[in-house]
Amino acid sequence: MSESNQVITLREINEDNYDECIKLEVNEEQSAFVASNIYSIAQAYIYRETVKLFGIYAEEMLIGFVMLNMEKDKDEYWICRFMIDRNYQKRGYGKKAMKEIIDFFRKEKIRKINLSFEPENILAMKLYSACGFKETGEMDEDGEIIMEMRI
Repeated sequence: MSESNQVITLREINEDNYDECIKLEVNEEQSAFVASNIYSIAQAYIYRETVKLFGIYAEEMLIGFVMLNMEKDKDEYWICRFMIDRNYQKRGYGKKAMKEIIDFFRKEKIRKINLSFEPENILAMKLYSACGFKETGEMDEDGEIIMEMRI
């Protein structure tokens, strides 16, 4: 099956795939823009009441990772971390994965999704804009640009 036809799915990170997830890496120049997956898994343990972790799969191959904040008592649901492994970038997987994430939120009856990115991360801004996210004009406490999507 060609890469463009591969089915992208989200699967919860668990005892069967966390080790493989930890091994995923972004390019060196991107490492300043996203926390390591091991840090994200540790953080998710601390905030386990509200955070969900998913591996991004192309068919049976783990190619990326996403961390979602699912606080039900607020009107804000966040994509906290998003990464595609350096070996799978520039193949359209990021856009397909983001579509799956948006579909996940849609199935959960969530109407607003937020995310943020470092101002220097032009590739992330282009990806998120292409997926339908709009800048809010606000920045978070870390100086990251906030984007949102209403679905």
